[in-house]
Amino acid sequence: MTDQSGFDLKPTIDWYKKNKDILLARLPTQGHSNIFPVTRNAEPDISEAEIAGLIGLFPQQARDRSILQDIIIMPSTWFHRDSTSDKPIPTQDVREAINTTSIAPSYIDYKDWLGKIVLFKLPRRQVRDSDIRKIIASEGLVHEVAHSIAVEPMYRNEYSMIFPGNSVVQGEDFVKNFVDSTEPLPPISHYSSLFRYKNGKFKGKCPSTIYRSISEELAESITAYLLGFAYSGDNERSLDPFKDRPEVKRLMHDFLHARRKK
Repeated sequence: MTDQSGFDLKPTIDWYKKNKDILLARLPTQGHSNIFPVTRNAEPDISEAEIAGLIGLFPQQARDRSILQDIIIMPSTWFHRDSTSDKPIPTQDVREAINTTSIAPSYIDYKDWLGKIVLFKLPRRQVRDSDIRKIIASEGLVHEVAHSIAVEPMYRNEYSMIFPGNSVVQGEDFVKNFVDSTEPLPPISHYSSLFRYKNGKFKGKCPSTIYRSISEELAESITAYLLGFAYSGDNERSLDPFKDRPEVKRLMHDFLHARRKK
């Protein structure tokens, strides 16, 4: 596993192709009207009804805690050849990419505790099957919405949540519990393996970069919980992501059903 291999979508795309019918059946087809506006600067790979359905996978408590404001569709983008797990660099020139399948599906940008999700149009030359594009775009959207819910508990001082059962949990205590539960286990996905050392520890040279690594494992865990899959290289675990981590699954349930304590 190199520092760039997690950026390459090829093994994920190949696995999606082999399991396409199973994965499509786990995606919602539509939802109620989307509560977030969608701006199109490129043709999307999922419809607004599908976007609404995916956001509707999140419990109301989680949606209430999201800092998401809007969603923007942008042209195809890749990870630049100089990208690292500490510093992913986007490029819209495939000639500058790590390789042609180092495709960036999505991104979330923050400003003043508000979030904006960018969904990148997936390149047709590298991803010809519209069903595979739908799966990739759906996973990317859920991943970024997960970030929009997790960012405040992770980074805002004195952020408290009321978990099911009415226990009050501080954001920093939740993060510590998540780290303690996940570091002894393999990364939940091929992508989140970018952010782990061989010994399982989260990568980072300082607290801010370590937290960035933790946030990616958390977003991937939330996505796996809601969609029921996460490509990890292990076919059985990819289709049953929490088979080796029931404690993490319970933690995802409680986190997503937690209310913010005012």
